[in-house]
Amino acid sequence: MNLEETSFILIKDILLAKRDDYGEIYLIGGYLRDYFLKKINKDLDFVVVQNAARAARNIADKFGGDFYMLDQQRETARSLITIENQPIIVDVALINGANIFEDLKKRDFSINAMAIDLTAPENILDPMDGRRDLQKRRLIPCSDSSFFDDPIRTLRAVRFIQSLSLNYDPQVKQTIIDASENLFNVSAERIRDELCQIFNLPEVNQSLELMVEFKLFTKLFPDLIKLKDIPPRSPHVNDAYKHTMRVVELTRAFMDSIINVPKQYENKFLNDVQLLIGKYKDHLVKFLDKLSDTYLSINSLMVMAALYHDSAKSLIPPLEDRGKVFFPDHAEKSAEIINERMKALAFSNEEIHFVKSIVRYHMSDCLKSVGEGGNPNRSIYHYFQETGYTGVLIGFLHLADLIATYEGTLSPDRWNIALKSVDKILEGWFFQFEAVVSPARLINGNDLIEKFGLQPGRELGHILEQIYEEQAAGTILERNGALDFAKKMIDGK
Repeated sequence: MNLEETSFILIKDILLAKRDDYGEIYLIGGYLRDYFLKKINKDLDFVVVQNAARAARNIADKFGGDFYMLDQQRETARSLITIENQPIIVDVALINGANIFEDLKKRDFSINAMAIDLTAPENILDPMDGRRDLQKRRLIPCSDSSFFDDPIRTLRAVRFIQSLSLNYDPQVKQTIIDASENLFNVSAERIRDELCQIFNLPEVNQSLELMVEFKLFTKLFPDLIKLKDIPPRSPHVNDAYKHTMRVVELTRAFMDSIINVPKQYENKFLNDVQLLIGKYKDHLVKFLDKLSDTYLSINSLMVMAALYHDSAKSLIPPLEDRGKVFFPDHAEKSAEIINERMKALAFSNEEIHFVKSIVRYHMSDCLKSVGEGGNPNRSIYHYFQETGYTGVLIGFLHLADLIATYEGTLSPDRWNIALKSVDKILEGWFFQFEAVVSPARLINGNDLIEKFGLQPGRELGHILEQIYEEQAAGTILERNGALDFAKKMIDGK
């Protein structure tokens, strides 16, 4: 076999240069699997006889990267490096067992239980016939106890079945269901990471269906099951659970359209959103690139927001107004539910805040008022004061929610108002930021204190906020106008 990727060659040479320190050195798992599938994989896993942490640190040092210990007990370490401007993850662990064959037999699935000795890379070690199963697209556990040995493999099964289009037999399904009872014996961090990988795959709804089939969904998202008990009521054409899954599907489709070539849909509403995304595509791509410096997977966070945007409805008695049923304050209460769920899954505070904001404001009044005439800049200012930068993406969840609510009954007028609102919001953020979203401060608190003898406090803050809003609306353009406006507010007490 001939592995010629630059990353592999460079790392192989570094490890072999100090082979006496590490003993036997093997490349294992996913990199080989994807090599046979002719897929790019930027993650390399190695096992050594000894000094695994030293090997990973050496790799990090050679490339000026970062080093982390992942598992002290098994001496598993990670290097995060960059080669040819591409991020590479290199994990090094001790061989699990007396030799490499014992190690491979303890792995999750046959397709991941292949290895090569770096001193003889032409020879494939494949004791579980993983290459055969890969060719036949079969998910075969390495042992009968594989899922029980490490219950996180129940989620990994979802990921591999979906990403590689694998088949599985009924016994595998039943074993996953049985082993899923032990899922929470696994650390929350590992569950979170696996979920993020699943949610980052295309066709996320198929992954969710697999999770339901394997009885994983109920365990991970118990807050959502009761949505099935909320029947379709005007204006909703689907029950609350089906509505949620449709919102997930649409939200993810819109996110994919930002990065990928737009698809052509039979659905007019989806095509309208494609055109809207195209108008701001370059700016949206840069926006997501910047967010990726803070968040590991924006797609996964948007899926979490879509899943939980209506989660509180099962807890709120519905009310009816002019023939339409609504659930008071469900967005705010849903934000609190997702807050607790993401804490339990060990998401970071920044990630929780991001998703909470999207859920909390997906029903913002500004999302409608921006497109209904008047002074849209005033509404845009209010909107971003509420949402911050998350407001750029909330609009897409809002559009998905609207389509999933009405489907074919959505009126052109209602749709055009929503589409225009999101268009104006994106225009405000990307093209009018300094004028509308965050106008330059013509005066500050000290100016008002010196000019009018005001004291620091709520009144002072309220006057300043009103001035900034008027700047955004375009009714105050210079400093004297701001001072005149402040005087009128003070005199009008």
